[in-house]
Amino acid sequence: MTTSPGLGESNDAGMDQNPHLAAHILAGSDYADPADTCAVGAGLMGHRLHKPGVAGSSPAAATYLSSETIDAYHSDAEWWSKSQLWDLMSQGPQFFCARHLARTLQPYARDASLKKGTHVHEWAEQGDDAWWARVVIIPDDALGTSGRRTKKTEAFVSTQAADAILLKQSEADEYRRQFEAIKANPIFGQLSQQTTSREVSIRWIDPGTGLQLKCRPDALTPDVVWDIKTTSDPNPLPTFYKSVLKWGYDIQAVHYLDGVAASGQTRTQFVFLIASTVPPYLCHAVTLPQRLLDKARRRRQAALNDLHARIMFDHWLPEDSGQVTELFVPEYCMEE
Repeated sequence: MTTSPGLGESNDAGMDQNPHLAAHILAGSDYADPADTCAVGAGLMGHRLHKPGVAGSSPAAATYLSSETIDAYHSDAEWWSKSQLWDLMSQGPQFFCARHLARTLQPYARDASLKKGTHVHEWAEQGDDAWWARVVIIPDDALGTSGRRTKKTEAFVSTQAADAILLKQSEADEYRRQFEAIKANPIFGQLSQQTTSREVSIRWIDPGTGLQLKCRPDALTPDVVWDIKTTSDPNPLPTFYKSVLKWGYDIQAVHYLDGVAASGQTRTQFVFLIASTVPPYLCHAVTLPQRLLDKARRRRQAALNDLHARIMFDHWLPEDSGQVTELFVPEYCMEE
């Protein structure tokens, strides 16, 4: 098992895989702030780069776990997920380092939209009867004016089971309408009936970089990986592409498909079930254009190469560090 060398150690393979980054690191190392814990030579790296087929390394075969809990999956920091990779791609190396290595940034706060998304995922996974069996309606006399949660509400909540889903009556009514709309789409029924596995944890080694990767598909049929995405857009089909680009759902699709393939299985499609959380609760089943997926696979591999090089050199400054660059301004701002 090999460990990541520090900045001062020679690693020709790392330079060969990302010569631009290697040159940038060597050129910029003299003026990096030594107090910056996400700069150069921070000494934070405990993550290993495994070389499949090399004595002492992790085995090349992927692992496929159907019994791992979601908490155990998320707490395993030795393997890189799509969400972590997307942080690098969308927020940059310093953010990635601060959140996932130095851990000086807190995880994203769970807002109401994330809570709704979790409930919809749990309902799809557990089934209608099992999910509603966990629901407890908060009585009106435990709520404040206009349905506000108060100390009295918290006192009521504290008496309920740990896995109970505490809802106001109005919230429960909304979920019933949304779930009925999802069930009205025949594709949801077909995918649910054909599903053979749910919430499986897959870990594998990227053959190009030796990085340890992981994913946890929501559901698998013999032919399809599928996932539910919730949105507050009342008419999501024309605009969902914006969410794809904002949250990297195209990267998710290729990352998961690669993980499934690495585990020795074959899935030909990734289907997103888009479920609106507001009336009229529209539900659509979509796939992404193949051209977008091809581009996503190239972008993802470039990000893996970048992550590999940054780990090898323990370098987390942005690419323009030490350079004066011209600010991007849209063309229309400069027109007379």
